[in-house]
Amino acid sequence: MNLENIKRAKTQVAEDTPTVIIELLASQIGIADEARARIIKEGIVVRDMKGSVIKHPAIDIEIKALKAIQGVINNNKRVENKVDGFKDFPEMDI
Repeated sequence: MNLENIKRAKTQVAEDTPTVIIELLASQIGIADEARARIIKEGIVVRDMKGSVIKHPAIDIEIKALKAIQGVINNNKRVENKVDGFKDFPEMDI
């Protein structure tokens, strides 16, 4: 597992997110990155075994990984105050 991807994953989820979820997110980040790198290197179209031009298979792999990333992040969101970066606290009547 790529340590950099784990660091990236931790910045996207709540601090109390279980390690297994962070590892899952890091794995999907790695898959998306690898797919994107292959698309950049090889182009958005490639030839199949018959020589026909087709959409690069890594496009679908990247899309699926990004959807998985989005789902994990949406289910394990960081709760922060966008103004000052502190965690939001429930409203209290004084």
